[in-house]
Amino acid sequence: LFSSTSVSNCGECATLCDDSSACVEYLCSEFDNMCTVNQVPFTGAQISSMDNDDLLCAKTCADGYVAEQGDVPGWGSINGNGGGEYVSDCGECADMCNAELSCRSYECSPSDRKCNLNTASAPTTDAYTDFMFCSKACSDGYASQNGDIPGWGSLAGHGGGESVSDCDECASKCDEVSSCLSYECSTSDLKCSLNAILSPTVDSQDDYVFCSKVCSEGYSEQIGDI
Repeated sequence: LFSSTSVSNCGECATLCDDSSACVEYLCSEFDNMCTVNQVPFTGAQISSMDNDDLLCAKTCADGYVAEQGDVPGWGSINGNGGGEYVSDCGECADMCNAELSCRSYECSPSDRKCNLNTASAPTTDAYTDFMFCSKACSDGYASQNGDIPGWGSLAGHGGGESVSDCDECASKCDEVSSCLSYECSTSDLKCSLNAILSPTVDSQDDYVFCSKVCSEGYSEQIGDI
């Protein structure tokens, strides 16, 4: 489960982890260039006993996805894919989600290499063992929510099902309109809607991600008005 070797630098340690489908994280010492490749995550006690120069790096979500803390209970599957299905690595799980129009997130255990596919974009409970929860990404300054606002939302002549080059362009259109509080974008059709409402009102539609504006760093959202 843990194997250590001497490396020339910590970049080499990262490469060793990349080359192993069973690797979930690596530990590298900048002091003595020792590399530990882990097949299961370190426990809290092991992490607390590390030296100050130890670098612990865990594998992350695939491109186009962001990591979220939590879980959707059960073995999520779409069209017979997922459901705890064995995969060669978690990148394969991401590919399976990309291939399903209604998939908005995937969960994958780097150690067990089991894959779940979800129609929900956000977790609903606490994290389960070492399963990563990877949600189709909202742009910086936005957070994903589960759901939809019916119709083609438009503001100041933008949105309304407008075609975009990618969903970041949809986010930029929302940034440009002061009254825009959320955007919806299809990652396959590349169509964009802008909303003056922060949160969805109905269930999700197709592969549209629902992205709501979040407070700037140093601020936290509260419900209400003055």
